[in-house]
Amino acid sequence: MSVSDMHSANGYVVIRLRHGGLGTKPDTGPEESLLRAASETAASVTVLARCSDGKIEYIGPHSEPLLGSTPERLSGKKLAELYADVADERRLVQALSDGREYRDVEVALRHPGGAPVWALSSARTIRCEDGGAILASYQHMTLFRTLSALAYRDAVTGLANRQLLIDRLRAATARADRHAELLGLLFVNLDELESVNKARRRYVADGVLREIALRLTRALRDSDTVARYGHDEFVVLLDGLHDSRDADRVAKKLLGTVRRPVHLGRRCLCLSASIGIAIYPLDARDGEGLIRGADHAI
Repeated sequence: MSVSDMHSANGYVVIRLRHGGLGTKPDTGPEESLLRAASETAASVTVLARCSDGKIEYIGPHSEPLLGSTPERLSGKKLAELYADVADERRLVQALSDGREYRDVEVALRHPGGAPVWALSSARTIRCEDGGAILASYQHMTLFRTLSALAYRDAVTGLANRQLLIDRLRAATARADRHAELLGLLFVNLDELESVNKARRRYVADGVLREIALRLTRALRDSDTVARYGHDEFVVLLDGLHDSRDADRVAKKLLGTVRRPVHLGRRCLCLSASIGIAIYPLDARDGEGLIRGADHAI
């Protein structure tokens, strides 16, 4: 692999290749020195992986703080193995496949120490003579960025909160316009949670919320978003729909998921839910209008 041009900005590394296939590592000499320098920029690690099978061909020399292992041990592994949640890797690959920008995305990286390490990831594809490659950079999040990430998550369930939901709604409506697709929004209200909260201790209601959040997440695609919107309210964002009836089918599936008994220790609780549906751009022309429409549809 030969490097003809390189620059770095905000931890996002861009490399242009002149020629040559993907070997086990870049050529030694000045080119490899450039790659190493790029890896050190903004405390980031650069990873080069083949598009065909995700195999890592090169990884920057300062990988241990982020990934807990040396480049020699990580080289040859699959890109997905770097992630604590493989869904993050799927989102990266899907974004690049769709031609969308993938920049400064928060991801959790696997670390042998146990707890995942949070990083900001940016990536792009590179064309080579024998195929394509994914060039990704991972920048260790500072305490400020970590606190910022927590500000976008619900403290009880770990789901997206209102602010993150609104941000994703803006991005999703823009994608829907660009690709002439539909966007579905489901407003999920847990009917009996308030009575559970009054009759039992608060930690029981929190346990129910966490269980329902987990069920909703598992019942949906990786590309969908589940957010906690209120005390007993969730919002589900269904991206890239081609038929509004798809949202109806998902709603029926989620109703069945919520109605299964919730077992918390010796307790067995049964809940039901009400779900309102709104479709962009049929029912509203912006994200906030979509939320209002789904709420009123209950």
